[in-house]
Amino acid sequence: TIDNAGDAIFVDNISAAQSDNIGTLILSSARHIQFRNNASTFNALTVNATTDIYVDVDLTTDTGDLVLNADTDSSGGAEGLFLRFGRTLTSAGDIALSASSNGVGIVADSFVTMVADGAITLNDDFTSGGAATLNADNGINVNGDFSSIGATSFNADSDANGTGTFVVAGSVLINGNISITANDIDLAGTLSAGASNITILVSDGGTIGLGNTAGDMTIDGTELQSMTAANLTIGSTANGNITVDGITADNSDNLGTVTLNSGGDINFSNNDSTFNALTVNADASVNVSILTLRTDTGNLTLNADADSTGGGDRILLNYGFANVLSSVGDLTLNSGASGVVANGALSLFS
Repeated sequence: TIDNAGDAIFVDNISAAQSDNIGTLILSSARHIQFRNNASTFNALTVNATTDIYVDVDLTTDTGDLVLNADTDSSGGAEGLFLRFGRTLTSAGDIALSASSNGVGIVADSFVTMVADGAITLNDDFTSGGAATLNADNGINVNGDFSSIGATSFNADSDANGTGTFVVAGSVLINGNISITANDIDLAGTLSAGASNITILVSDGGTIGLGNTAGDMTIDGTELQSMTAANLTIGSTANGNITVDGITADNSDNLGTVTLNSGGDINFSNNDSTFNALTVNADASVNVSILTLRTDTGNLTLNADADSTGGGDRILLNYGFANVLSSVGDLTLNSGASGVVANGALSLFS
């Protein structure tokens, strides 16, 4: 532990070899702490500053956690944690960033990249003046408000082993596209790309549940309603089946076109669903086992056998004695050799 109770601490050009005999280095200052001029590497690092922390160079921990705590006395004002000049933070463990909510929070003046073999946790408000890229093996936790200018990427399970969850307790507001890869999503706050797009991928090729149903990744109706984007894409050909149950018009009202992609089946089950506009792409079958699937502002497109492998892939309309497909815009059904099969009366409205 290095503690300067009366003044600042400056760090410049600490190499991995120079810090290799120290487990966790703890820096504490009654004023500010600045990393400057040349990048530094530590085994593990904890930084506590009563006022500011300035990170003007790249920081790395090569065996343990990287923890930065600014404005520890919560005096606020202009105090905070500042990542300046396009910084990269890399940790063999967790990355945890904190700055009192009384101050300016965590501020990146340009693009920022964080890479952690553990989890990434932002405990207070985070603002980036450029694009932000966050990659963690064991989850990303956004506990305050997060905003950035430019495309922003969150990968909460970058080793794709099925353990990383993307958790938002505050709000995420991005002036640009948002890309999220995770094993699961826990959205207690809000997620907005404004007039741009959101893409959500399941990291380990698992299943996806949308609405009143569970999958390896589950996005319930309330979480969907907390998202805002011109277009939302969920899934790719790399994931398993998608099941949709009971998405209401309110749940989907903040999204333009919702696109669902699956390397397997896409199933609409149990309760009717409504979207503004909907495109469904399944490499296998599209199964509609509800009375009504509708779009209330745009097109409805169902594509089965999207990879053109044939076999038994089809659009199956299988709700008792009747199915209703209704679109305010165009209604398009595309299928492979097995075509469109309705097991009862079928009403199409466009």
